[in-house]
Amino acid sequence: MNNANNAAAAPTTITAETLAERIARLAPGEDCTGRMDILADAADAGASDKDLAILAKAPRIAEGDEITIPRHKFENLSRGKGWARCGSGRSAEWGKRCADGYRVGPGYWIVGGSDGFSRKGEITWDVSHIRAGGKVWTVAV
Repeated sequence: MNNANNAAAAPTTITAETLAERIARLAPGEDCTGRMDILADAADAGASDKDLAILAKAPRIAEGDEITIPRHKFENLSRGKGWARCGSGRSAEWGKRCADGYRVGPGYWIVGGSDGFSRKGEITWDVSHIRAGGKVWTVAV
């Protein structure tokens, strides 16, 4: 009976890795303080280590099926124009313009801009979904 009391009083040696330790291990050097809520939701939903690493390293994350990617810098100029497209030719899908940029879904997106004169430029974004436990996050890299 004395052994049973000692076993019950002994501290457990199993330590659970905290979320911050897990993220530090998966994405060393990344500052994830601004997205810990999203990472905690993903971890609670059962996201794999690979998915958590992607969420921790992605420059842009949004919960849901779409994400806003920023406009090209030339679009903000006085005569500037811009666009976001996925694909080419007749099969091209165009991003939906919004106040902060373009609302897009998964795919390889090209965001282009022109200053209205001779300067033109393009930025590419690889947008994908991460699914865990019935939740969806959209990441743009």
